Amino acid sequence: AMGNCGNSAVWRFYEDGTLRISGDGPLWDNLYSSSLIGWVDEELIKEEDSFALENIRGDSVKNIVIDAGITRLGMGILRSFENLESITFRGPLPDIDQQGLYHGFRIYYPEAEDSWKNADKSIFTSSTKWISLDENGVHHHKWGAWKTIKAATVQAEGRKERSCTECGVKTTAAIPKLDLIPITSAKVTFPDSLVYNGLPQK
Repeated sequence: AMGNCGNSAVWRFYEDGTLRISGDGPLWDNLYSSSLIGWVDEELIKEEDSFALENIRGDSVKNIVIDAGITRLGMGILRSFENLESITFRGPLPDIDQQGLYHGFRIYYPEAEDSWKNADKSIFTSSTKWISLDENGVHHHKWGAWKTIKAATVQAEGRKERSCTECGVKTTAAIPKLDLIPITSAKVTFPDSLVYNGLPQK
């Protein structure tokens, strides 16, 4: 299914739960829709669309992809996307209205775009994950420090893990067994004199 969502912007919804928004300029506001995607006009849905109108409810949207030409997300646009998992931005940071940003999700953004470097993250919830993408749309993990989850001994290897500071994915690695320290020789030094105190000596 597809339709208009701005004077020069269109949306298309796919069966995997992806809503793609493309075109140019600002998107229309969505102030009055609590269940359907706010821009759906039943009269504009083509009869030959295999994906029926009842399948494009807001709670069916899992991922949103916003192309580079979009300059503003209007009021209430994200309000009805209760099961939203991620938003992927393909271009500069658009103007985003706070209304409707009530739950955390992943935001994928182009790291090379200057507008994202000073983005106001306070308009999103603290649980929102910000994940950078290169010019090819690929995320490169930014690894944190290793943490030991099982210490190594002389009998067994240990395990350590680290997490990407952006997406949270974890990786683990082995910690080698501890080496035995061989004792090749020992030297015992006695004092020059001993004094017996009448008690059993150990």
